[in-house]
Amino acid sequence: MWAALAGVGMGALKHRQELKQAERDRQTQSAIAAYSPWTGMQASAVKEPDLMGNLMSGGAAGMGMGQNMAAAEGQEKMQGQQGRLVDAQTDYYNAKAGQQPQGSAGAVGANAGLPGGYARPGKFDGYNLGLNQGN
Repeated sequence: MWAALAGVGMGALKHRQELKQAERDRQTQSAIAAYSPWTGMQASAVKEPDLMGNLMSGGAAGMGMGQNMAAAEGQEKMQGQQGRLVDAQTDYYNAKAGQQPQGSAGAVGANAGLPGGYARPGKFDGYNLGLNQGN
């Protein structure tokens, strides 16, 4: 919600800038029209800024940004859950192989040298499953 409001605020700022630009364009076009008998130039129309269009486009951009941020938070939460699942599976196979879980202080295996003896395995190394122990 706050992102949509921020987008509306940005749309209002854009409208304010467009108002200033339209005023400058009006001055330029009036000078062109005043000197046109000698220069042969024709004044062109000045584009008027659209307040509602700016507010709506800013709000839509803010809503899109908010949705992307919410999706990123959901992705981060899902990755945390997947990490816990990997940890649980690794601990299960370590216990099955007669090793201490990686989360304990006396961890063994490929991750034994890490602080606290804990880390997620980066790849399958066989040792965590007890395959290289002659079982």
